[in-house]
Amino acid sequence: MSKEAHMNYLRRKTADEAELWAADRIEELEAERDEYRIKHEVACSTLELVKERRDAVQRALAAQCKHTKDLEAERDELLALVIRYRKETPLGHQPHMIAHLADAAIAKGEKNA
Repeated sequence: MSKEAHMNYLRRKTADEAELWAADRIEELEAERDEYRIKHEVACSTLELVKERRDAVQRALAAQCKHTKDLEAERDELLALVIRYRKETPLGHQPHMIAHLADAAIAKGEKNA
């Protein structure tokens, strides 16, 4: 085999090896890309779940806040009613056994209001 033929053989061999290396590298990169795509999809679905849970918690807190405000309004109405009862009902017509309970409720209500 002549020197030129031998050089051509080496060039072809080197080109074939480079082509094989490039094909292997492409496969590795495609596998890596697929792995990152899967991780991205998992991260996105997890993020969606977190957002849904956050929204559910916010709705629950808003409902609880509204319920608390409703209870506070009802407490204030009842306190006003007990105060009115103690002021407007003559002492002789107030049952003595609940008078001290009404006074305690008034004191507690005024402290919490």
